[in-house]
Amino acid sequence: MLKKLALNPLIISCVLGVIAASFGFPIHFVFDEAMKLMSGAATAVALLALGGSLDLSRMGKIVKILSSTWFDTLIKLAVNPAIMCAVLFLLPISKELFQVTVMLSAMPNAVNCFILARGMGMDSEYAADLVAATTLLGIISIPTWAYILGMV
Repeated sequence: MLKKLALNPLIISCVLGVIAASFGFPIHFVFDEAMKLMSGAATAVALLALGGSLDLSRMGKIVKILSSTWFDTLIKLAVNPAIMCAVLFLLPISKELFQVTVMLSAMPNAVNCFILARGMGMDSEYAADLVAATTLLGIISIPTWAYILGMV
């Protein structure tokens, strides 16, 4: 698993990017613009890939999906933002930065986690279920966190 992780193009590109930035290596305008255009299209392509591979017959069994993903959904939508809130409360940051950071940590799983799971040969079906569950329960958790952060 460590060998597979070390040879992952995502990990390699991040490490090379950090090394290049630490030595002040400038990124040429052409590469920068190309990367911006590609990143703009990535979410749309991820949504198409997720939609094309979802087993819509399972969506009628939302209770089954929620029962199989409840632990990870609870971590993503409640525990992670609560830990972030507690840690940031101890730091001298502005109220707006505090609120935005906690709200970002409380957002549902991105569609891109499905793409990554599929591309890395992991459990993409579970990742799709997790995206669906966190998005569905985000209807409750996002307004709840907004209310809590409004009182802070």
